[in-house]
Amino acid sequence: NNEVKQTIAQKNVVITQPNRQATGTYANYNVADELVVLRGNPARIEDREQGSSQGAEVTVNLSNNRIVGKSKTATTNSGRIRSVYKVKQ
Repeated sequence: NNEVKQTIAQKNVVITQPNRQATGTYANYNVADELVVLRGNPARIEDREQGSSQGAEVTVNLSNNRIVGKSKTATTNSGRIRSVYKVKQ
């Protein structure tokens, strides 16, 4: 049907949405699951309203606006996830 099912981007990946920007060295977008897997050294997501997260691998679920960070990958056995939250008053 000529429909996109998956998109893979490598080297200096930048994904931009309203109020959010993600950067990394690798991105895999799956249309059916509405998931973006972003990898980098570190992969970073900045949201103007909610804060930022960074780690070796960050998964963004676009359908429910959820971000999951993962630092243990095949190349790094340990690592850290850094998240900064903005508190609304």
